Amino acid sequence: SLAIANMQDTFVVFKDGYTDVKLNFDELLYIKSDGNYIDVFTTNHKYTLRRSLESFHAELDKDLFQQIHRSIIVNTGKVTEKKSNALFINTIELPMSRSFRISL
Repeated sequence: SLAIANMQDTFVVFKDGYTDVKLNFDELLYIKSDGNYIDVFTTNHKYTLRRSLESFHAELDKDLFQQIHRSIIVNTGKVTEKKSNALFINTIELPMSRSFRISL
């Protein structure tokens, strides 16, 4: 069972138009919901997908990716600073709501 636990996926696969994109978790910074669409922000690209935030979060590692707001999921390994109501990934400020407080 130890070998099975170590084989957990470290990537997510999704469609960008007609192209399948395989994205490693360490490239993923955060995901932001905007109505029926989500924006997936990586180190050097932004993908817009027609999916719900919940369905995309279901494919991610729950320990590494945590929801900090009704519309934001963040890669906790990329967080550089935490304040009482916001998280920072480098210079990007992301709001954190009271109901989704996380500990790093």
